[in-house]
Amino acid sequence: MSEQNDNAVRGCGGEEPRAVCLDGNKIYDSCRDRDCVENMRVYFPRSAQALVDRGVNLKAKSAEIIWTYIDVEPVPFSRGYYQADIRFYVKVTADSCGGLMRNQEVSGFCVYDKKVILFGSEGNARSFSSEYVAGGCDGSVAGSGNLPVVVVDVVEPIVLASRVEENCAGRSGAEPELASLPDFVNRAFCGEDFAVSEAEKRLYVSLGIFSLTRIQRNVQLLVPSYEFSVPEKECTPCEAEDPCCLFGKLRFPVDQFFPPETLGDDPRGEGGCGYRG
Repeated sequence: MSEQNDNAVRGCGGEEPRAVCLDGNKIYDSCRDRDCVENMRVYFPRSAQALVDRGVNLKAKSAEIIWTYIDVEPVPFSRGYYQADIRFYVKVTADSCGGLMRNQEVSGFCVYDKKVILFGSEGNARSFSSEYVAGGCDGSVAGSGNLPVVVVDVVEPIVLASRVEENCAGRSGAEPELASLPDFVNRAFCGEDFAVSEAEKRLYVSLGIFSLTRIQRNVQLLVPSYEFSVPEKECTPCEAEDPCCLFGKLRFPVDQFFPPETLGDDPRGEGGCGYRG
């Protein structure tokens, strides 16, 4: 082994590693998804639905996930496997054009459900903790069961398409997605009621969603350890009233003084004197 690699194994100061026990989450299984979800209805608050009904054109322009509900259950007759039922609440923002009036921004939400089956192993122990819980009784925290934890990482959805449908048939009936909304979703729309059956125009969107799903358990791991990591950078915060201090932290705008020779993939920057097709 070279001297450089040997120092990397030993640590920055050349010290020998020692084994320490850490409590953390071990990932047992994971997967990634590229979901293309078509024709999801967007539910608008009543005030926004009034603008949608009066408008002559409606186009979705952006989407963001505001809440995710995850339910984990063991898969029958498959030891160690668990099914995660995941529900995404997606906030959709659209522009409503009212003829001669300027575009007005309206927001609603849609719901997308998916199922994932992952291996999470087995465990029968119950865990109790003495950590303090604000507002709770003094004593141990209630024990957790042996179900693993499912974590979903997702980027903001991409609006692929949208369409407006007239409610000519006068369809009605309660929507299952609106039976009980999470408080976070209600707060995102200031607790306003949603227009369901009385909506004259309905917006449907198609979204592209990239996500990573992992299943993990709390375990004790034996890992090599070196010394404690002590920050070497000193904390020198700027005073809010000192504009020169804030100005001194800005990056010098070199590109403003020396324009770049090429602009991305501009073919005119290749070959020197102009563009040669």
